[in-house]
This record gives sequence, structure tokens and C-alpha cells, in this order.
Amino acid sequence: MALEIRKKLARDDPENSNAQNDLFVSFYNIGAIQLQQSKMKSALKTYEQALKIIKKLSIKDPDNTILKRHLYCNYSRISRIYEQMNESFNAINYVTKGLEIAEKLQILDPDNSFYKLEILEFKGIIARLSGDQQLTINKHEKALDFYNSALQFSKKAYDADKSNTDARYDVHVNYRKIGEAYAMLGKPQAALDAWQKALSIVKGCFNENEPSLARKEFLLLNQLIHDLNKVTEP
Repeated sequence: MALEIRKKLARDDPENSNAQNDLFVSFYNIGAIQLQQSKMKSALKTYEQALKIIKKLSIKDPDNTILKRHLYCNYSRISRIYEQMNESFNAINYVTKGLEIAEKLQILDPDNSFYKLEILEFKGIIARLSGDQQLTINKHEKALDFYNSALQFSKKAYDADKSNTDARYDVHVNYRKIGEAYAMLGKPQAALDAWQKALSIVKGCFNENEPSLARKEFLLLNQLIHDLNKVTEP
């Protein structure tokens, strides 16, 4: 009901920035709920609607740094959805747009810790997605290099802010990816070590904002460990 009211207000007065911003917030929050529920296609559609609004608002008020931050956060959300859908090209495209905005904002405000942390986060995502692309063409060593680089970015972001659940999620995913690369390189013990580190992080995430995603990762990691142990049994 609240969404329909905000849609009507925004439609009736398209030049009213407050009404447009309220509608953006509604779409963004609904997208977050859909993402928590692992409804990826619905979340993608909702975040794309939010993106159209925040892009227009940002163009209309180019000096508004709050709008710019909302814009790059929206790009980041869409990127993460595409990553979940295994569409690395689209994911890199969106997170790169977010990174470009964050870097421009940091130049204007070099002491802003939010920009610094989010730049680390975005660079880590790009490195991980680049690793995925290398893995698909069987360049396992290059993939491992990218995954290790991604891990360093995400660990720096998480160490700087332990409340950053996105950074913690990235740390565990990067460990999982490192394990996958090691497994393909025929290094089972290194793979198991990485997956155990990822698993220890996931176990603490069930009561967080995205419990269904944590549960999915928990099951995936246990399956990977089980399969590798089965293959390496004497």
C-alpha cells in the first residue's frame, strides 16, 4: 500500500525530488527484502527500478554526494545479484560503475572512511569476478591470483569495520573461491583449508540479515568438503 501511494505521488509530481526520492527508498528497501529471500530475479527488477530514479535525481542535483552514494550502492546491489546469477560480465560492469563514482567522491573528501571501505569492497568484487572469468577458461593459477587479491581487499574492509556484513560475506566467498581453484589445481589439502575457513565464517551468519543466503552457502561448503574428502579417501 505504501509503495502504491509513493508511486502515485511521484507520478503526479515528477519534478518533486522528495517524492521521487521516497519512491527510490521504497524500491531499494523492497529489493533488499527480496534479496534476503533469495528472490534474485525479483530483486534485480526492483533494484533496476530504483536505479532509474536515483540516476535521474543525481543528474538533476550533481553536487549532492548523498545521491551519488545511493547511486553507487544501487550499482553494487545489482552487481551482487548478477554475481549470484553467475553473470560475471554484467556484475563487473555494474560494480565498476559504482567504483568510479566512489573514487570520484573520495577525491573530493579524502578523509571519508565510508568511501575508502567501499572502494576496497568494490575492488575486491571486481578481482573475484575476474577470477571467475579465468576459472571458466581453465586458467586456474590466474584465477587463484585474482581470488587471493580479492581476499586481501575484503579482509582489509572487514578488519576496518567488523559490523560490515557485506565485507564479511566477501571474505567467506573469497575463501570458497580460493578452495575451488586449489581443488582444480589438484591441491586438496589447500582446498580443504580454505573451505574450512569459509565455513567458520558462514556458521556465524545465520542470525544476520540474509539467513537464507548463509544457509545456502553452508550447505554448498559442506557439499564441497564432503565431495573432496570422498575423492581423496585412500
